[in-house]
Amino acid sequence: MLEVPNASPKLDQFAISSDGIRFAFSTNEGIALRDVGQREYRMLPNTESGASPSFSPDGEWIVYEVNGRLRKVPVAGGSAIPVIAGDSILAGRVIWGADGTMAFESGGHLDVLSPSGVLRALPRR
Repeated sequence: MLEVPNASPKLDQFAISSDGIRFAFSTNEGIALRDVGQREYRMLPNTESGASPSFSPDGEWIVYEVNGRLRKVPVAGGSAIPVIAGDSILAGRVIWGADGTMAFESGGHLDVLSPSGVLRALPRR
């Protein structure tokens, strides 16, 4: 049993950092995080209603969605910020590539966001 005070875990919405030292999952109160060697989980501030977390390649950020809008928050804590300028795209679960590229489904197609912020839709086959 996971001990997450006052939060119900959604273990089908979890992520493990690429180096294996962090584990994050969605709860009814936001995104919970645990570092290896720590017994307790902590709630990341400003992640209320967050779902489907994914770690950045360096493990220092978590991207997640709130009502179809993508946000990212530093693992060390801090303010969540929009991934897409102006929150102009509804999106779901993100796959974060080793080079910092993010890929996600939006509107029935796959979008790719480069580390520099250039967004492009992949053509359907």
